[in-house]
Amino acid sequence: MNRALAIAAITCIAFRASGQANCAQTTVGLVPIMDMGSSFYDGYDGGLYGGGSNAMPQAHADEGLALALAVGPLDATGAPDAVSGRIGWLSIGMSNTQQETAAFIALANGHPAVNPDITFVNGGVGGQTAQVISAPWHPNYQNYWTTVGSRLQQAGISAQQVQVIWLKQANQANGQPLQTYRDSLYVQTKRIAHEMRSRFPNARLCYVASRVYGGYAVGALNPEPYAYDQGFIMRQVILEQINGSPELAFDGPNSVSPWLAWGTYLWADGATPRSDGLTWECPDDFEQDGVHPSAVGEQKVAALLFDFFSNEATACPWFLSNCTTGSQELRLNSIRCFPNPAMDKVVIDGFDGPGGYIIVQDGAGRALWTGSVDQAPAAIDLSGLAAGLYVIRVLDRNGRRVASSRLTRAMR
Repeated sequence: MNRALAIAAITCIAFRASGQANCAQTTVGLVPIMDMGSSFYDGYDGGLYGGGSNAMPQAHADEGLALALAVGPLDATGAPDAVSGRIGWLSIGMSNTQQETAAFIALANGHPAVNPDITFVNGGVGGQTAQVISAPWHPNYQNYWTTVGSRLQQAGISAQQVQVIWLKQANQANGQPLQTYRDSLYVQTKRIAHEMRSRFPNARLCYVASRVYGGYAVGALNPEPYAYDQGFIMRQVILEQINGSPELAFDGPNSVSPWLAWGTYLWADGATPRSDGLTWECPDDFEQDGVHPSAVGEQKVAALLFDFFSNEATACPWFLSNCTTGSQELRLNSIRCFPNPAMDKVVIDGFDGPGGYIIVQDGAGRALWTGSVDQAPAAIDLSGLAAGLYVIRVLDRNGRRVASSRLTRAMR
């Protein structure tokens, strides 16, 4: 039975504007980042990963998949525990995050396809914006992180068991200059990445979300184009990590952040369908302030999240109990390792196709080596591994259709 737990207690009052949503503003004429292609907006190019592309750069995807394959049940100290350990999934953010997470957990909790080792925890708290949770000098900073710690404890997991984070964060606009909003959110998001690494040392993966359409908003809390621009700031931080910034290093002894990637781009231009058909309708999808989602809007985000985690290459292996459907890129027969036992080199054979991955894991499920492969046979260098028993896994480019074989690394 899935022991996922949603804790919906609101410990801080969310900031909500009074008045009726501006349902007449069904469009603001802006183009979703994912649909911009080669066009520009205020100096920003299009594409979720820049340069007009929505595809994650392959090297970053490879690194994310290696981390995803290392996700597994941990005990309270963070040590592998396949018997009674848990995989902690945590959301971080403000009131919209809290509402949407609650709907997502209700959908995922007990779903027969979801990995029963996952414990889901709602870390969204009303009113706790990026400005608040990123700054130790803010009066409510400690309150937010204490609340998150309490929710983890109530869910029965420790900070060391958190391995996956969904981050949806922004600030209140409050009439500030748009560039000021961008600059401060950019700095604060990087600080939040550092907080996540410091507080959750085994948090391997962080999936980042955008805001939804803000054109129906009343008041100065989240109007357009602030909601739209938040997506560009999240992208800026993700791309900075991809481009190798030491301020966002996610591996090695100098790691200061989890691995970052898009984990649901939610903005669409109101009632104008974006390329995948997503729209945001008023009044159906929003509360009266035009900012916070209604029950319908919450379910829409929850469904998008569930679909994302079920199909994303770096999520499916740990999110679903059996990540075996989907892409047919790589045909797997019965993979063979020879020689076996092996010394410094081993050849993997028995598969074909245009592309995939080979992963070498130890007995605890940690990925010790990962690499892209175009065709069989493929040679692997084992010289950096200790003598012992390992598992070789072959996956397609979506992290699916797993085939495996045991391999013994012989002593010299």
